[in-house]
Amino acid sequence: MASVALRSLAPLGPLGAHLGVLCDPRMGIVNDVAEIPIEPGSPRFFHFAARACNTQAFVAQRNFYQTGGAAVTREIALAKAVGEAVERYCGAIYDRETLPLASAAAASFACVDPGQFALYSAAQYAEPGFPWVPFTRETMIRWTPATDLLSGDIVHVPAAFVWIPYSFVRGSSDAPIGQPISTGLACHGSRPRAILGGLYEVVERDCFTIAWQAGIAPPRIRAETIPDAAYDMVRRFEETGDRVILLDITTDNGIPCILSVLLSDAPERPARVFAASADLDPARALAKAVEELAHTRRYAQQIRRHLPPVSDQNDWEDIVTQMDHLNFAADPANSAVIDSLLGSNERRSFADYASLATNPDDDVITAASRIEDTGHRAYAADLTSADMAMLGLHVWRVIVPGYHPLFMGYRIRALGGTRLFTVPQRLGHPGVAPGQDRGVPHPYP
Repeated sequence: MASVALRSLAPLGPLGAHLGVLCDPRMGIVNDVAEIPIEPGSPRFFHFAARACNTQAFVAQRNFYQTGGAAVTREIALAKAVGEAVERYCGAIYDRETLPLASAAAASFACVDPGQFALYSAAQYAEPGFPWVPFTRETMIRWTPATDLLSGDIVHVPAAFVWIPYSFVRGSSDAPIGQPISTGLACHGSRPRAILGGLYEVVERDCFTIAWQAGIAPPRIRAETIPDAAYDMVRRFEETGDRVILLDITTDNGIPCILSVLLSDAPERPARVFAASADLDPARALAKAVEELAHTRRYAQQIRRHLPPVSDQNDWEDIVTQMDHLNFAADPANSAVIDSLLGSNERRSFADYASLATNPDDDVITAASRIEDTGHRAYAADLTSADMAMLGLHVWRVIVPGYHPLFMGYRIRALGGTRLFTVPQRLGHPGVAPGQDRGVPHPYP
């Protein structure tokens, strides 16, 4: 990888204005950032990789430090890689001992009802060696404050679902209630855009997990009807001999969510790759879903090249990490079971999709209101560190208790909550029984 001349790139708002401060091998939040050359036979997207500094120099936990981004422009690919490094940096800067430890029943502060979260089924909790415990009003955990996006009230939410990485320390009385994961974490040059970025990701994961676990075959969007800019991105994949299918996985909140699926028949390439995005503006959701497909495809290509296929023995017990899930999708032996998602005969024109977006401040309220209409509340926690705030950057974490989460590891997929077992039927699909799903590992990054 060759180092990039940061000053040669066009301004990227606060992020671009301070790249020289953010990216420095000795003092920067990002120790290294480099452009990755396009491999022969790969679609024409710009790729950047970044390596963040080690937060253990001043806090107990080390941040996730390897980040990346892909886009049709060099500037946006760089912004994605550096922005993700800033997200992970801010998400790791916390002091566990300052986070209040209490049960919801005994807490002296307002907190989200544990029963609202979609986690695991009674049968999963009963499995020998299952790593998580039921989250009830009597469960002792650490909490952190967040803001209700509609009322403005401060409500405490589980710290494990906000700060990242988060480890449950044996003997600390902080009960392990679920897998900490980065869904809903976003960085931007403005507060509302950072909140929207996190909120849209929560919606996207809810849409995908419901479609996948409930065995829904969503309607396809006809590629010839999409905007020219998005079709240009699709064509970049098609030039390599692969195919892209676009699916509408929008759920009951009506926030547009588009799933892009890459299919390849070339044995040396990943057979299937997935990416999705939600946005009140369907054109933005579509563009990001296809652009993210390039980023995930590159990662999946490395996995396909260097790792043996995962085994389906003992109910897919080998699928534990994000890499395992991508490896599952990359293996052509699994394409038949994966492709049931692509089986709908319904075709839609993108011309029929109308934007619900206006401006970032109002869009936050619109999206949160649509979530409220489905019976849930959206909360946002400000994780912006003081140094990043000085640069005009904002890092927020959004959580929506009850929206279906994406977990890594087949055994610990979420089989709790209500949305997985009610939303499909409301959308006209057969659905699955409570505590059940289609029984296939997800292929999602």
